[in-house]
Amino acid sequence: GASFFFGSNPSESETDSRKEVTLVRVGDVARAEPLSLIGEIRAVREANVSADSSGAVKGVYRDLGDFVAAGRVIAELDNTRQTALVSQAKASLEKARSGAAVGTITVGTAKSGLEAAISSARNAATNARATMSDAIRRSADNVFSNADSSQPHFVLATSNQQLVFTVESERLALRNVLSRHASVPVPVDYDGLIKELELLSIEVTEAQQFLTNVSLALNNAVSSSAVSEGTISGYRIDVAGANSAVTGVRSAVSGSIELLKAKSSSVLIAEE
Repeated sequence: GASFFFGSNPSESETDSRKEVTLVRVGDVARAEPLSLIGEIRAVREANVSADSSGAVKGVYRDLGDFVAAGRVIAELDNTRQTALVSQAKASLEKARSGAAVGTITVGTAKSGLEAAISSARNAATNARATMSDAIRRSADNVFSNADSSQPHFVLATSNQQLVFTVESERLALRNVLSRHASVPVPVDYDGLIKELELLSIEVTEAQQFLTNVSLALNNAVSSSAVSEGTISGYRIDVAGANSAVTGVRSAVSGSIELLKAKSSSVLIAEE
């Protein structure tokens, strides 16, 4: 018998795997629409940022990819312990100076020194009140609505609702503090001034904690069509600066308390 074999044309049964390409030359591309490319971008210049001392991070005020101008604060470490040590050192120095002069000091000189310390302490108290008010009302309140009411509201969207509740509660408590400052004058006598400064020390600490928590809330804030990331970054910088200012007056208040007590002791010693 005979056998017949029928073959098919390869060009018809097999799929052509070849791809069509177009040869182009390197040159400038002028396109009206965006040109999408895949690749890796690296900065021309890089810098490693590190702190001179270790400590807990108090706040981070810039995100990855943000533009940072020279002199801007990008992060802050908690310096509460260092600030307290400085205040203690100042008080110890003043106490040593007072003790060294006991042998030659007169009652009149001691009282003059106490009066000068009272005047300086009153200025420190007045400045502490003004700094607290400025830090809260001019900086932190930018991210609150009805800040001075019984229901302050943090206006930015954030991923941490518990922190929002905390800063709203703290802002409400500080309303009473600011109201006291506006209605109660700074005392002029020694005993009243000591009590005022000790109370101010507590209030300043509360303001510091509030500003720190506002910074944390801002770090968790989410931009929207109403509030851009650039605006939020500006809020972070303002609140960080306000917190630094309040930290400074806390040291001044502590130093004033120690100085007043040292000068009062000098008067008692001179009168003996």
